[in-house]
Amino acid sequence: MRIGVIGVGRIGTLHARNLAARAELVLTDANREAATGLAGELGATVAADAGALLDSGLDGVVIASSTDTHPALLRAAMERDLPAFCEKPVAMTLAEATTLARLEADRDARVQIGFQRRWDLGYRRAQQAVHTGELGVIHTIRATTLDNNPPPAANIARSGGIFADMCVHDFDIVRFVSVADGLAAIRIAVACQESLNRGVVVELAGLT
Repeated sequence: MRIGVIGVGRIGTLHARNLAARAELVLTDANREAATGLAGELGATVAADAGALLDSGLDGVVIASSTDTHPALLRAAMERDLPAFCEKPVAMTLAEATTLARLEADRDARVQIGFQRRWDLGYRRAQQAVHTGELGVIHTIRATTLDNNPPPAANIARSGGIFADMCVHDFDIVRFVSVADGLAAIRIAVACQESLNRGVVVELAGLT
């Protein structure tokens, strides 16, 4: 099996290392030095760019580049009938995401987005407990997401911000666990460590 990985930052490197024992890998990244270094570690091939990678005879592709590149790369994979795993979020805007969803449906494309929490046994058990009524009437679900390090500052503008890039997991899993039909609203508060040290919550968002 021959798998391409586009983007070898923190998450792309994790995916590549997980796949290395199971597949022949082709890597590419805007930082060619990073791609070359990881390829040397894993015995992988380096492609000149994403287009060359997608045309290199793959069985599937992992899209782990910055969020602003996801729509074009995912569209290119679907147009090649290439199975794709795309890191979340799928796009920077709702309009882009909707367009991609329609293309996926029209082409019956094989696409998975990186909302891995839905397969976690703990979350699945929580969903079962809510769905069966085991927990009674649910009024509030609180989700906390912690990361060991903040993303590089240069990536923030290309990621859609903390809500799109990280808290999208919480939007997704709260809807999943709550069996979403009766969900009235989701509100999320976020703080970075620096602001926590000052006692400041730096952003607040809500989805109703």
